[in-house]
Amino acid sequence: MDVVIGSSVSLRPVAVRVGFPDSIPMSWAELRVNEDPIEANREPWGLVQSTQKGVAHFEAPVDLNLRIKIRDDYGRELKITYVSTHPAGVEPIQQEFVIHP
Repeated sequence: MDVVIGSSVSLRPVAVRVGFPDSIPMSWAELRVNEDPIEANREPWGLVQSTQKGVAHFEAPVDLNLRIKIRDDYGRELKITYVSTHPAGVEPIQQEFVIHP
């Protein structure tokens, strides 16, 4: 049986690298990815994912503006906010964050 839950959505690949100034990966980074801004009358799209050896890979809908925020996976506060925004589009996203302890 086929169940239709909505229209088909094209996806684009996203790769996020999180590390320190000395190039050591931040293995305990947590990514929080949301559409930006959230549209009314629609279920918001979002993702929470931890890095593996400082890298996270996922796919996101091409028709959404994205906001990527980095947090410490153990809940510790970072000294500054690490955020990037990306416009809707079909191009792959490759984002790198350098965390200053």
